[in-house]
Amino acid sequence: MNISKQHRELFTYYGIPKKHWDVRLGELPESEYKKEIEEWVLNFKDKLKAGKGLYLYGPYGTGKSAIGSMLLRAAAANRIPGLWLNYKELQSISINVNDHMFSSDMTMMGRIMTVDFLFVDEFQIKNNQHWSVDKLDDIIRQRFQSELTTVIASNVSPADLVKKEMCGSLADFLREAVSSLMISGKDFRGLKR
Repeated sequence: MNISKQHRELFTYYGIPKKHWDVRLGELPESEYKKEIEEWVLNFKDKLKAGKGLYLYGPYGTGKSAIGSMLLRAAAANRIPGLWLNYKELQSISINVNDHMFSSDMTMMGRIMTVDFLFVDEFQIKNNQHWSVDKLDDIIRQRFQSELTTVIASNVSPADLVKKEMCGSLADFLREAVSSLMISGKDFRGLKR
């Protein structure tokens, strides 16, 4: 991996995990979703202006996180503020989603709520995590109202999301705020770097 110091600092600031720093669009298998991702990467500013995000779903290891990295790198290339958020991190963020409006420093929640492009990785549903689903729902709704783009990666399909009682409100809103895109194929994690 030959990445400049400037890019390493930028990728670190955006929160992109190191293992995804050098993932390339050409590594994705030929598919319908690859065409959509190419469209996003090549026309990133226009996609952001459209104000609608993506819900990437499919089995573990098929490249959803790698796609998130590609999209965040496209944001960086266009000088658009972006942030990678692992869904599990929401558990450690205990401030109210409105707290960023009253703080003089930029807290993590402040970045989540104001960054132009947010990638939420590994959204999953566990029976004892109603509050984190509710928190994600609040975040996406406020970001959508502010016309800020959010992309979510999950192994839960939109159809399965609707079936989960605690996700009804989120599932309904996602239909308005994002386009769903199924990511499938071989296990992307097996690629040698």
